Parts: sequence; structure tokens; C-alpha cells
Amino acid sequence: MNKHLLATSMAVVLIVSLVGCQTKPIGPATPFQAVPIDSQAYTKKVDTFVVVMDASSSMAETYNGRPKIDIAKNIVAHMNQTIPSLDYRAGVVAFGSGSCLDNKDAKVLYGLTSYRRADLASGLDSLKCAGGVSPMSEGINLSHTTLQAGNFGQTALIIVSDSKDIYTGGAVENAKKLKALMGDKLCIYPILVGKDEGGRKLNDELTKLGACGFAVNADEISSPNGMADYVKKVFLAPAVAKAPVVAAPVAELDSDGDGVPDSRDKCP
Repeated sequence: MNKHLLATSMAVVLIVSLVGCQTKPIGPATPFQAVPIDSQAYTKKVDTFVVVMDASSSMAETYNGRPKIDIAKNIVAHMNQTIPSLDYRAGVVAFGSGSCLDNKDAKVLYGLTSYRRADLASGLDSLKCAGGVSPMSEGINLSHTTLQAGNFGQTALIIVSDSKDIYTGGAVENAKKLKALMGDKLCIYPILVGKDEGGRKLNDELTKLGACGFAVNADEISSPNGMADYVKKVFLAPAVAKAPVVAAPVAELDSDGDGVPDSRDKCP
């Protein structure tokens, strides 16, 4: 191989390597008008929720003309805008690798702390790009580490991912550990971004492992009404109507104490 051909070949390899490692910046949020939910009509179904977001390179791929990471981030943002301001505890964790997550496999973007809509939005906004491998297991493991630090009551684990190129064994194994720790206090709610069949199967497996919760596709909850229905199912339960207060009967006046009320006593 001559020097020119060797140099050309090395340049091609370098370009391919750089393209494979490049990150995808996240675009601006899409406009969204959340459907108001009357918090007086509901009680909390969960005490704590943790969102685990996929920020790996497969999320930089497009789906329906948009990068999947944009779709995922919008889903979480719209969920945040729809959840009633009740006294939840909340956290957001992202997984991927490389500079997008400060060269970590998983990073806490928010919490775990008392839920504040504006603070969660700020934490979510700190995620600027997607890149690297797909260590979902590390995202679940970081959630495990965070949750085992205290008793957080009934907990929803919401996983937003294309579930593509995932090491299934590690993700399921860490989900099993978290389930063993929390038992029936943990329900798992995967949200699939895209149409990857392997991803759908993984999400079904995670839902089955949780023994409660359910899986949806992001397309199903992209509208304001779809998101409102989702929030009601995951976060809320109908409030029990209070029984009307019946006033105790007022005894009629009996001035002479003969047992006949004055209204019917001819000689009170």
C-alpha cells in the first residue's frame, strides 16, 4: 500500500470514528398547553417518582423527522407541566456516556428532593445533548442508589428510552435489585421512543418485572389530553367523596317538663 493510499485510509477511519462518537445537541422545546388537572378531585397514587432518561447516541437518531432525544426531553417536560403540584418527591437521572453527561455513564439531573416544577424543568434543561453507549443498567443502578438512601413510599420509576442497543441483562438485573429492595412499593413505567421491536420487548419485560405499572409509546402521550390521561393513571387516584354532614336534630322546647313540646302542649 503506498503512502498516499495509507494516509487516505487512515483519514477515512478517523472520520468514521469521530462520526460514531459525535454528540447530538438537543433542539428547542415544542410549544405545549397542558390540560389542567383539578388536584382537589384526586389524591396521590405515588409518593415519589424518578425519571430515567436515555441520552445515548441512538437517541440522536431521528424518528418521525425529529431526533429521539428531543422527543424524550419534550415528553418529560410536558409531563412536568401536567403533574399537579402535590407533595411528591422527585428525581431525574440520565444515562449515556461522554461529554453530554460529564463523562459519566449516568448523572442525576434533579433531586431526589421535594418536587418543584420549576426546579425539575431547570434540571432537565441541563441535558444539552445525546451521545455514547446505552448503559440503561447504570441509570437504573443510580436510581437504586438514590432510593435506598431513605423510605420514599410508593414509587414510580419512569424510563424514557428507545430501548435500542441496550444490554438487556444488565438493565433487567438492576431493575430486579431495585424491585427486591422496594417490593410492592415500586412500579415501573417504561416509555418507548420510536418503534424498535427489541426495545418494545425489553419494556414489556421491565413492566412484567415490576408487577405493576404499564408500558406506553411516546406517540400515545404526545398530545395534551394523552399526557393528562397518563399523569392521572400514574400519579393520581380519585379522591373519595366526603359524606355530607347531617346536623343533629334540635330538641323542641318543653317548658314544664311534661314530655310534651310547647308547640303541642295546651298548658305549657
